[in-house]
Amino acid sequence: MNSLSKSDRPFTDADRKIANMMSSYWLNFATTGDPNGKGLAAWPAVDKKPGMTMQLGDKTGPIPVAGTKAKLSFFEQFFANPRPPQVP
Repeated sequence: MNSLSKSDRPFTDADRKIANMMSSYWLNFATTGDPNGKGLAAWPAVDKKPGMTMQLGDKTGPIPVAGTKAKLSFFEQFFANPRPPQVP
């Protein structure tokens, strides 16, 4: 929520830029249901780009959740079962 100034840490201009960007995405989403807005990298809807997530940082834009379909399949199966495995 763009609150880096509330912490006593040595944040950089790059940190503040990312915080501002993330706050803009959250504000847009909260007010319109769509995170996208003027001056922001396009954040694709999950139904248009399944298996993607948004990366914010040195490079900003959509990236695969997992590097391969096999890795994505693993995560889909893992999160489909909310109970952790029982230890014998």
